[in-house]
Amino acid sequence: LAFGMLQVVGAYFGATTQLFGTPVYPVTGLLIQVVGGSFSLPVFVILIYYAGELVHREQGAGIKEIIDATPYPNYIMVLSKIGALWFVLSAMLLIVLITSILVQISLDYYNFEILLYLQGLFGVLGTGYFLLCIPAVMLQTFSPNKFFGMVLLLVFLITLATLPSLDFEHLLYLYSIPNVPYSAMNGWGHYVLPLVSFTAYCLALGVLMIVAAHLFYQRGVGADLQSRLAVARGRFTAATATVAALGLVSAIALGSWIFYNTNVLNVYLTEDAREERQADYEKAYKQFEKLSLPQVIDLDMTVDLFPEERRLESTGSVLLVNRHDEAIAELHLSVRPELTINEIALEGGSLSESDDHLGYYKYRFDTPFEPGAQTTLSWDLSWLNDGFPNSGATTRVVGNGTFVNNSEIMPLPGYSRSAELNDNSVRRRYGLDPIERYPKLGDPEYLGVNQFQVAERTAFRTTIGTSADQIAVAP
Repeated sequence: LAFGMLQVVGAYFGATTQLFGTPVYPVTGLLIQVVGGSFSLPVFVILIYYAGELVHREQGAGIKEIIDATPYPNYIMVLSKIGALWFVLSAMLLIVLITSILVQISLDYYNFEILLYLQGLFGVLGTGYFLLCIPAVMLQTFSPNKFFGMVLLLVFLITLATLPSLDFEHLLYLYSIPNVPYSAMNGWGHYVLPLVSFTAYCLALGVLMIVAAHLFYQRGVGADLQSRLAVARGRFTAATATVAALGLVSAIALGSWIFYNTNVLNVYLTEDAREERQADYEKAYKQFEKLSLPQVIDLDMTVDLFPEERRLESTGSVLLVNRHDEAIAELHLSVRPELTINEIALEGGSLSESDDHLGYYKYRFDTPFEPGAQTTLSWDLSWLNDGFPNSGATTRVVGNGTFVNNSEIMPLPGYSRSAELNDNSVRRRYGLDPIERYPKLGDPEYLGVNQFQVAERTAFRTTIGTSADQIAVAP
């Protein structure tokens, strides 16, 4: 515990003094975030040790036969040991809370936000720790001694930590809860629903684990596998079967609800799949980066925000002009794959090729777009956030504090360099060259290139609508 607190305190001071050399206020939300990244190891060590001690303490104290003869049912023994582990972890989190307040005082900060501490430490961070107590006790119950049980639990925890690196990232089979960040502006926001859903699902699985521990809880002297299986069959009464059935049905129902949200309402992508999509985008369309494009000279757009639904509707049009010396045959557009395209219309042209997966579209002009000619591109796009994803939920469109820019909510002419992978080690894995450095200031080849593919002064008009209790601001 002392080692863990040293880690936490060191992380606290690091997080409040090293943001680009600028001191940071030790707000409660920041300290909770720091705990999540620095306190897990001590929790796992104590969980492994105390689970073994609690389940096998009677044997170590030489009073196992006496305890076995008591009239308590097995599930009471199992639940009491899980409850004891919860108490130990709660005491640790309480020490973290007190230490956090002392750190805030030492930094002359006194807005402690006790309720937020309780929510973050016990309701969010602690939930993941409390859930692990159930398999910890179950595995020790299966084990003939505490040391073998410790090894089993260690293997279990390492497996959970390793599976995501093998592309097994869905929380349905990781017995875990999603990351739940806190925002001073948006609170816990839209992360509450997935937190509650996955917690309920894990608790349903926990019921099945408790039933298994009840069946195999060792009482008496018969410790071989055959004897324990025979005893377990005898303990599988109608009441036990009912509890197991309720746990199983609940787990299936909750798992189906979660799967519907993460894989039907949303696209389930592993981290490798996201990287592969970026690599595929570059491999397929980097060749068009220097394609001649018309310039935007007038932009008029309307953005409607629906904070309660975390939905954004973007409609608008741009006036395009050909500033080149030659005619343009095609207009290429990049649209974020997260956006739903209701309509994109090019005056004097039509869609010739679309790639919805990578968000790249080609429009061919009915007749070549001559130098000096003008045309209009209009769009109707939706940014929908139905249900909740397995991971990577957006923080751009939220209940309070939505922040988006043009590149995220409108079609951009041409290839979007911002969509490329920017980690050279990842790029090598996909056979891509090292990331290109930005050109030097004044490079004549890039004088006509500006942000958002706008290379000259442009008229800009926007109308933003949102809830009556919110204020919308645009440049």
